[in-house]
Amino acid sequence: MSLIIVPAFSPQNFSIPAGYNEIITFDVNPYVTPSLQNTTIWWRVYEESIAIPVGSPILIKSSNDGSVIGIDSPLSFTVQMYSHDTIALLRNYYHEATILNALGETIGGSFGIMTVIETMNR
Repeated sequence: MSLIIVPAFSPQNFSIPAGYNEIITFDVNPYVTPSLQNTTIWWRVYEESIAIPVGSPILIKSSNDGSVIGIDSPLSFTVQMYSHDTIALLRNYYHEATILNALGETIGGSFGIMTVIETMNR
């Protein structure tokens, strides 16, 4: 398993080889929240058209199911990607994250383009 670090500035775009297990790290702006304790983080992937999400999410991960983990130092969260998440996806997709506090209020998030690239080493 390898590690992909996504830049700190929005949008947070990244590429991932189709069918690979990866951990993707997204930075969180400390001005949004000083801590990710007692938060719920949802990360969703959509088909896109001109960098605009289209339709319902095709991939959903969250801190509720353990596939998204908030980290306080440095302030960030990770998303665990598995082979089956991307094996049938080859192109650009819109992704976004929503961070909710303990009261259910949206306190932050991130967005960008996820590019799934073909690889010969599957």
